[in-house]
Amino acid sequence: MFSLYLKHSLFRHYADFSGRASRMEYLCLVSLCFILKALVSGLVLFLGGLSGQAALVIFPVGASIGILIKLFLFVPICAVHVRRMHDTGRSAVPVAVLLVLFLAVSAIPFFMGLINVDNQVYDSVFLLLAYAENTFLAFLEGPYALFELLYPRVMILLLYPEHESELWTQILPGSALVLLLGLLAWLMLRRGTEGDNRYGPAPETFRDSGRGVVSAVSNCLVHGYARFAGRAGRAEYWWFVFLSMILVSVFSLPWINNIYYVNMFRQLSTVRIVLLVFCALLPQLALFLPGLAVLVRRLHDRNKSGFWLVGLLGLQFVSGAVCVWSLDRVHSSPAGAIFFLLCLLVSSCLLLWQLIMPGTKGPNRYGPDPRAGHTL
Repeated sequence: MFSLYLKHSLFRHYADFSGRASRMEYLCLVSLCFILKALVSGLVLFLGGLSGQAALVIFPVGASIGILIKLFLFVPICAVHVRRMHDTGRSAVPVAVLLVLFLAVSAIPFFMGLINVDNQVYDSVFLLLAYAENTFLAFLEGPYALFELLYPRVMILLLYPEHESELWTQILPGSALVLLLGLLAWLMLRRGTEGDNRYGPAPETFRDSGRGVVSAVSNCLVHGYARFAGRAGRAEYWWFVFLSMILVSVFSLPWINNIYYVNMFRQLSTVRIVLLVFCALLPQLALFLPGLAVLVRRLHDRNKSGFWLVGLLGLQFVSGAVCVWSLDRVHSSPAGAIFFLLCLLVSSCLLLWQLIMPGTKGPNRYGPDPRAGHTL
């Protein structure tokens, strides 16, 4: 269903500012923008960290790819905002008003940063246009714009204590930006009018097969965050793993890189390091429970009990204890380490085999077949 909504927005209605768009179409398009930016930034950070010389080539290439993505998605994202307002029976004037206010409030710290110690303003048209373009696109990213607004401020506050006074002066404009983004999210996520309205017929909806990214997010994070009962198909599990990797790369890798490089040149306090590590591990902590739940449901789909996973983890724990005991002896032997690696390999292969194999057809003792389609 995710691909169907993207095809609908990017090919059938690429520059269509008339008609209506559903909430799902809007969420799919802004999610695509976020995922592409996350993949590019995560890949650039990973490859750039491999070699200092390679970074001289990788970072400009990554920036160029990011610009191409923005140019390609600029028109359809603007169009889907207008059509989303039409779906609620209103014109796009409220979004335009919010955009003007957002640009005006965002420009306050920008122009303050252009003033140097001699109170001279650098008259750079290119810099101003680049800032306006980034701010405009950040506004159109919807719910994800809140992350891009708060993320760098929190990181600077923890990494660079000398800039705390500057950040505290931005609390008022920052709060105004959060309020404007919240109003935008409220406008975009409102329920559309029933049936036809003055902007056209109701937007087209697509039937979800239960095997796409939308159903994976809905089942794992919305309706089944800590649900261990029932079953989960292969597509649901592996889509959730893929999205978890993206979220970890976006939220965790920049924090880890900054902690490493900043701590090399300056000693951060223990409290700040603990806060930074907590922020870096926050995605893993948030995704641990739904990840464990969907793993158990995947085993249920194979008609296996969740205690099957407990047995594999117990095998790894016992083999690890044997490894530590053998290495701590006076005449240590590598036999314990070899035994641990073999148990780890066998248990991992057994678990992977259960995760990649198809589930039982039809209902089993854990519930109905999860591959029944439904409409979202």
